[in-house]
Amino acid sequence: MKHLALALSIVAAALGWSVQAQQASSAVKSGIDRSNFDPSVRPQDDFFQYVNGGWLARTQIPPDHTSVGSFIDLRDEAERHIRVLIEDLAKGAKSPGSPAQQIGDLYISYMDEATADTQGFSALKPELAKIEAVASKADLARRIGELAEFGVGGMSLDVSPDPKQPTATTVAMGQSGITLLPDRDYYLKDDPKLADVRAKYIAYLEQIYTLIGRPDPRREHQPVSALPRLPPPRRRGRPVLWARSSRGRS
Repeated sequence: MKHLALALSIVAAALGWSVQAQQASSAVKSGIDRSNFDPSVRPQDDFFQYVNGGWLARTQIPPDHTSVGSFIDLRDEAERHIRVLIEDLAKGAKSPGSPAQQIGDLYISYMDEATADTQGFSALKPELAKIEAVASKADLARRIGELAEFGVGGMSLDVSPDPKQPTATTVAMGQSGITLLPDRDYYLKDDPKLADVRAKYIAYLEQIYTLIGRPDPRREHQPVSALPRLPPPRRRGRPVLWARSSRGRS
């Protein structure tokens, strides 16, 4: 028994020495990447440039992105992993009705460009006909609600804290944009770059109207492209934007 206790003591001592030696050999490293710094700038003059200048100087925004950063890198990496998972689900037979089979079939259908080109906009015809049939505000409200089920914008509903009573939770309603470009400057500002964007935007609208079989695509885009030329809305303060409505209360 004494021999066993002595052996265990020797092993424990050896393990402790090994851990201490490993910790001593591993130098502590900072999580701050100083290669992103700009040492030519004094921190007391411009701390942001001092800390980020190196990164800003060497980083380019990819053409398919509007911004870059660590969280966007994480998102892109996650999307690459998700793509690998989905492509794997699209291979081989899966149990009928299982989530794996449904995800794989949806991906295969979505990537089938040949079938999409053959069918054209035929699948959209019933939905476009419902839009054409809108004849009243009630019809419009109903159609906006129906389109929301497909993820098509118009009006949005979400549950959030009441702006004037944070302890209460309310249903908030908002309105999305009615055109594709971000703001009126894209339509009206005298700028060569924005003028090029406008020309491409009109060409895009004409292409969309052509693809859905409209009789005069060049004329039909005009009401949409002219909307931003209307007078800008009156700037309203938050008290005016906030309005509580109650219906059906007993």
